[in-house]
Amino acid sequence: MSRLRSLIGWLCLIAVAVTFSWAGGIKAWDPQVFSRDIDAYQLLPWPLVVATALYLPWLELMTAVTLFLPRWRDATAWVLGLMLLIFLFALGAAWWRGLDIVCGCFGDAGRSGYLWPLARDVLLITALIVGVRWTRPAQPRQTAA
Repeated sequence: MSRLRSLIGWLCLIAVAVTFSWAGGIKAWDPQVFSRDIDAYQLLPWPLVVATALYLPWLELMTAVTLFLPRWRDATAWVLGLMLLIFLFALGAAWWRGLDIVCGCFGDAGRSGYLWPLARDVLLITALIVGVRWTRPAQPRQTAA
């Protein structure tokens, strides 16, 4: 069972890393489109929209890589988890206000509604938790003296 859990954990980490690499790469390639998508959420002033469009893709790419460095995995997981919670909040706020937006998650991929992006973020959080927990090395058991 331990090997199966470990395999599932690594597959979860790979899925999260591939998703963030893909999303970060698309956004880094065309920050102008990404800034338009961020601005449509109507949550940030324009200077922060521009800063987010320029720096967030690189953070996504960096976290996709550092997720596989044992020394950095836990810190990276916290950063990714926080980003996903922020994404969930932004999507929920836009949905609540009835905005017709492009998610911005994967470039100019068209409108996909709110349900799939929200579900995808929840799935990514779940995969992240499973991946980090199930790939940790087993701790030696302590015997009572």
